Amino acid sequence: MGTVRSTYLVDPEGVVRQVWPKVAKAGGHADNVLAALEELAG
Repeated sequence: MGTVRSTYLVDPEGVVRQVWPKVAKAGGHADNVLAALEELAG
């Protein structure tokens, strides 16, 4: 059993807007999160 990493995108009102379960250490994850943030910001 190892570590399971997950990322949660939470808006200013405290609503979970997106979840990335089982995040790998590499592979563009930060770019995906940034794109989601930019989309929510409009």
